[in-house]
Amino acid sequence: MSQINQDMNIHQGINFDKSVVDKVGYITKMTVGKTAFEADVSVAKIDDPKTTQNVVAVLVNSGWDGNPGGPLGFYGVLTDKNKKSIRILLADNMVDRSIKVEFECWAYDKEKRNYFKTFHSKDVEIEGELVVSGGGKGNIDLWVEEQEIPDVQQPALYQFGFSLTSATKKQELHYAVDTGAKMARAFGVPVKTG
Repeated sequence: MSQINQDMNIHQGINFDKSVVDKVGYITKMTVGKTAFEADVSVAKIDDPKTTQNVVAVLVNSGWDGNPGGPLGFYGVLTDKNKKSIRILLADNMVDRSIKVEFECWAYDKEKRNYFKTFHSKDVEIEGELVVSGGGKGNIDLWVEEQEIPDVQQPALYQFGFSLTSATKKQELHYAVDTGAKMARAFGVPVKTG
């Protein structure tokens, strides 16, 4: 299976401009262990830019190798409050590495002249575990920068990233190359019992 790699424009994601046609993406919900992250960044709804929605993070990149058991990764920006939540989790040794994340990445169809969801969880939380390097004995792949990014003034935003592998159940990730070419791909490998 081919990999999916989405590079996005955070400036377009934060301050949507209908004359710009760059890709944008958001994490709309996220829970790590028992810590639910707040959707506290107000952005335009891409399919209805006159209205707003609150999101956990604005994405810079999302990627997946296309393998049902392969990791799914995210890199973006989030607020100071959510930065502190990550710092607390990392300081607490993260015994519970479970994660739930709902996301949407948008691209522009130049022929149809509208945005469409190009890579997303179809309004469903994807369940998994944060990746640990070194065969489970290394560092957890969850990080956040201490310094805010300089090119966005309000709200103060901080770079962060993580990768996860699927829970031991079949889930779906959705991908499209234009408005009409949509597909669902398996994410996660169910474990057979008995």
